[in-house]
Amino acid sequence: MKQETFLKKLKNIRKLEIMEHFHKVVNEYGFSGTTLAKVAKSLEINPSLLLHYYKSKEKMIVGFADFIICKYESFYLLRMDSMSAPADRLEYLLDTLLFERGDVEELVSDRGFYECYALSITHPAVKKKFQHFYDRFRKALIKRFFAGSK
Repeated sequence: MKQETFLKKLKNIRKLEIMEHFHKVVNEYGFSGTTLAKVAKSLEINPSLLLHYYKSKEKMIVGFADFIICKYESFYLLRMDSMSAPADRLEYLLDTLLFERGDVEELVSDRGFYECYALSITHPAVKKKFQHFYDRFRKALIKRFFAGSK
């Protein structure tokens, strides 16, 4: 059981590394110009190794939607959880959404986000992920601001 847990953690770490490089390639070439070969080259691995983690470019794109969502949830919700006052949470949210662009480099690039978001119009799996994310995000914000709790 311990070895299975270790292997699962190792696989998740590797998938995160792949998504970081997928993001880098998407940022440079867009979805249409991104290939498994370019991602593999960025990682300095054989393209066939990517197929162990993602069976196709389409599966990588769906994984990229998860990657984006995880980044946004961490950037907004986890940081707000460290703030005790709802007013501080609101100020942080408004500053990062509307005014400051300082530390948003932790998120994905505008190109990566908007290409994935635009794909959600025609790609059912990506659409479902974004819909689920916005629903969870909306509920989390309501809870943090109107219930005064995390």
